[in-house]
Amino acid sequence: MPKATQQINLSYHASQDRLLLRAYNHAGIEFHVWLTRRYTELLVKIIDELLEKSGGIQQVSSAPATVNQLKQGALGNKYTPPSARTADPPGQSQTQQRQLTEQGFLAYKIQYERLQNGNTHLRLLPEQGQGLNLALDPSQLFLIYTLVEQALLKADWKIHLPQTYKDPVH
Repeated sequence: MPKATQQINLSYHASQDRLLLRAYNHAGIEFHVWLTRRYTELLVKIIDELLEKSGGIQQVSSAPATVNQLKQGALGNKYTPPSARTADPPGQSQTQQRQLTEQGFLAYKIQYERLQNGNTHLRLLPEQGQGLNLALDPSQLFLIYTLVEQALLKADWKIHLPQTYKDPVH
């Protein structure tokens, strides 16, 4: 059964020229997912599309749930999605578990599904095997977007963010 993720961090590692997404579950186990520039660009487009379907980034960023999470210090790599989940299928080998935790994996595929209730299941997957599954409401999706935005400033990859929540609402 998947275990709830307690925290997500995203940082740039110049030596790898990659972003490292770290997700911690309730048991303190840390999962590592390496994101390349190309993968991150695709992830940004998908999150943007999902935010648009949730009313747009300006509406989501000013929603009471988002404002509440921001007040609790949810930005700055302190994001704590209560409904996020990491892959932990029955019968997972120790080698697979070690790959997800100690060594991490290079993200290769993205799968996502927008549910009727407006939430999203986002799966960051390696070329083969298990990956990281996240169940996110629109506010949590926005917070992931802001973590990516912050990491991209450090990476200086010149990836265009389709939207900015800092624009005035007209």
